Amino acid sequence: EFQPTDVVNPIDLSRFLLEGRSEARLPVALVRGRAFLPRSSTLEAIVVPVFRGGTFDQLDEDTSPFRLSPNGLRDRREPGVSWRNVQGGARVTSTIGRVDWSLSAWRGFESFPVYTPVPVTSDELALRIPTFLETFPRFTMFGGDFETVRGPWGLRGELAWFDGASPRSFEGGLGADRRAGDYRVALNAVVSRADETDVTLVGWAERTFARETRSARLLAVYDPADDTAFVRGIRAV
Repeated sequence: EFQPTDVVNPIDLSRFLLEGRSEARLPVALVRGRAFLPRSSTLEAIVVPVFRGGTFDQLDEDTSPFRLSPNGLRDRREPGVSWRNVQGGARVTSTIGRVDWSLSAWRGFESFPVYTPVPVTSDELALRIPTFLETFPRFTMFGGDFETVRGPWGLRGELAWFDGASPRSFEGGLGADRRAGDYRVALNAVVSRADETDVTLVGWAERTFARETRSARLLAVYDPADDTAFVRGIRAV
């Protein structure tokens, strides 16, 4: 659910909160090439020629309760279709012993906009509705992740460093999960650092029934610094 290096596909925020990250990814046109190297290593490159922004709610974008835009008029400036607006990146994956690992780099645009107030003169201020410039700044990401198994537990970690229009930041996390019969549980800790450090604790559990044709899932997220929590339950048949 929380993958710092998952930056290729934009997401629909409402589906992310209510259904999960896999269902929330929005499709984009891309060109991908792979080179298979010795020792089970792979070099993968991706080019995204046309920008697509994320959405707060595909059903009713302007009145979505998840929308974070300010009140007022919005002048949206999406990156146009041109060579200088092409997004792209590469990833190297390999295995050392029982550890799968990868390193990745990406150069692209923020999928959700940054809002900047449009300055007006004092005479116009009383006559106009506030107007905001809606832009999608470029950013660069360098990331790495690993995954391994220790007994019944699967262990994984991920780290991403971002450099763009906003202050330089990084996000990283460690997690462990295991399967026991029809149950699967996972515990994760995610740390992000920009102007200040924030820690998010994530717990996840799933129970399958009737030869895995039915399932029940529970996700819980807790932020100790803000003392906020989010809980989601999904029943699938």
